Parts: sequence; C-alpha cells; structure tokens
Amino acid sequence: MAIYGYARCSTSEDKQDINRQIRELKTAGAEEVIFEYEHGDAKVKKNLHMLLDMATAGDTIITLEVSRLSRSTQQLCEIIDTIREKHLRLIIVGSITIDCRNGQTDPMSEAFLQMAGVFSQLELAMIRARVKSGIHIINHSDPGSLSSGIAIGKATCHNRSGTYSKNAGLKKSPVHRIFR
Repeated sequence: MAIYGYARCSTSEDKQDINRQIRELKTAGAEEVIFEYEHGDAKVKKNLHMLLDMATAGDTIITLEVSRLSRSTQQLCEIIDTIREKHLRLIIVGSITIDCRNGQTDPMSEAFLQMAGVFSQLELAMIRARVKSGIHIINHSDPGSLSSGIAIGKATCHNRSGTYSKNAGLKKSPVHRIFR
C-alpha cells in the first residue's frame, strides 16, 4: 500500500516554488510526490489523473489543502467518487481524512470536504474579481495618480512625503517617518 503526495501550483515554476509543498508532503508521510503546475479549476490536471489512475486499493493520497486538488466543487466531487470507487484514503493535512479503503465513506467527512471545496471555489472567484478590478483601475486611471498602480516601493525624497502629507491632511513628520 503506497502513500502518495499531490502538490499543485497555479503558475509556472518560474513564478511559484512548489518545493515547500513537496517538503511538507514528505514530512506528512508521502513516499512519492506527484506535482504539477496547473490552475485549480482546469478541467484536466494530467498528473492528478495519472495519480488517481495508478493508485490501487488501500493506497493513500496526501495533499496540503483541498484547493490543491481542485477549485471546482464539481471536480472535487468527481475526485471523491474516484477515491470511493478505488477504495483509497485521502488525507488533507491538518484538516479532513476520507477513508474509503473499505468501500464506504463517512458522510460527515465527505460533507465537510465538499464544503471546503465550495469555499475553495469561492476563494478563486474572489481572487479573479480582485484581479479584474485591479486591471480595470490601472487601465482607466491617470498614469500619475497613486491608484494607477505604477508607483511602487518606498518614497525616497522629503518632497514626496510632504506631498503625501498635504494630500492626506497630515503633518509632514509622521508621514516622513513612514517613507524613510
């Protein structure tokens, strides 16, 4: 009976480091870790499907969060069905365990996992809405304004902190301390 870990990041290895997930999965007991770079709601997660196909009755799959498996409630329900049909155990580290090695699942654990999936899907929708809003603001604001998202980092001159103080209706000294 094998113990597999599954890790996933949404963006490429150039932008996100998956090594933290791999280390934590090995610490949790994973003998082999399968990982991929794919969006959480992608219809096809090639390596996750490969893992579910190669797992045999009695095996365990460990992941760190429900959102690593899927950010789609429908996809998560399909994964739970596969776990049940193949008599596997799914461990969400520090959260929920679905043990279907006897062919059944605890209804309460399954319900909690599905609710976690709903919140994972909600979180993705909220992230996308914030990104869309930010892009809209950048595309429709004055390039010199603070809301344009162009000016980043720490102000380096006294004059700038004075301008911020004046615009915010504050004395120069408290604002100057922030920008030092």
